[in-house]
Amino acid sequence: SAMDTITTVIGKTYTISVIVDTAASGSYIYANGNYSSDNMTSAGEWCRSFIATSTSTEVGVTGITGNGLVIDSFSVRIAEADRSYNEYGLQVFGLIDKDPVETGADLVAYSGFTSARYLKQPYHSDLNFTDEMSVMCWVKNWDNGHDLLHRGPLNTRNQATSFFLYCDGGYDIRFALSPNGTTEYNYEILLDDTPAGWQHVCFTLKSGIVTGYLNGIQRVSGTFSGNIFSQATAQNGIYIGD
Repeated sequence: SAMDTITTVIGKTYTISVIVDTAASGSYIYANGNYSSDNMTSAGEWCRSFIATSTSTEVGVTGITGNGLVIDSFSVRIAEADRSYNEYGLQVFGLIDKDPVETGADLVAYSGFTSARYLKQPYHSDLNFTDEMSVMCWVKNWDNGHDLLHRGPLNTRNQATSFFLYCDGGYDIRFALSPNGTTEYNYEILLDDTPAGWQHVCFTLKSGIVTGYLNGIQRVSGTFSGNIFSQATAQNGIYIGD
């Protein structure tokens, strides 16, 4: 085993990321007194999140003595909570603004994204959608030419990419799916300018049909054949704001 004790803030969510060069059976991520359920049996990125219960937390990798596991890197980052049942957390890269959507509101909004300031959820198999998925968000002042969400390599499209949500140069809101990581099928909500105020965006894929909605009104529909490109081999996570 390889362990270290780090300083943590009680109640904060942290995400551990392990980049494995050479995999070996019987190796697990350890944090806060618990072992991950994932046995790191393949090369790539493995992660788990935990909520700190004390001001110091022991973290590391267990079961590596003599089993041939080779690790490229091990990192722990403070994370934003994952609101889904998976609770994987979102790693914070750079300084991201987090402010109430209105004065006195409990709901917060994230902003200040750049190519070096973003949120990332590392790879996990629950994001390997096949032929059914949905994505929705509230967005305000979405600059043209910027991604909001991307599953693939950081800042790189059409290369091991599964899907992304983008505002193109003409302010159209584009949802793109790829069956092979390089070819993209685009579905666009056509706009002339950035809409004023908060906008609700939703895209769904079901039974081979992609449907896009803006503020609850259907604005686009198209077909998609096959399965969404799986990240099981490339093991890219999901980026928000890159």
